[in-house]
Amino acid sequence: AITLAVKYLTDYPLVLQTLTKEQEAILRRRENMDSGLTWKEYKSMTFTFQFINETVRLANIAPGIFRKALRDVNFKGYTIPAGWGVMVCPPAVHLNPANYENPLDFN
Repeated sequence: AITLAVKYLTDYPLVLQTLTKEQEAILRRRENMDSGLTWKEYKSMTFTFQFINETVRLANIAPGIFRKALRDVNFKGYTIPAGWGVMVCPPAVHLNPANYENPLDFN
């Protein structure tokens, strides 16, 4: 995902500029420039979070996640019995045109 993030930063200079402005604004508001990151600063990084989430969505770092049902689970009218293996496929959601207008585009 980090490699893809660097690619997007070079492909989309406006994104890099916006990220830089957001981070510089946080630094300008600090009383002590050498202090560590605060929770309030962390929570104020809205564009940074959007960039990270979009990068991870497209990177598909986990094409499949396997789990075991610990108890019977009812899901949309189906019962998954305890002990059964379950696979979650994030790309099925992250790259689905029903969820994203242009699922393969970085935006």
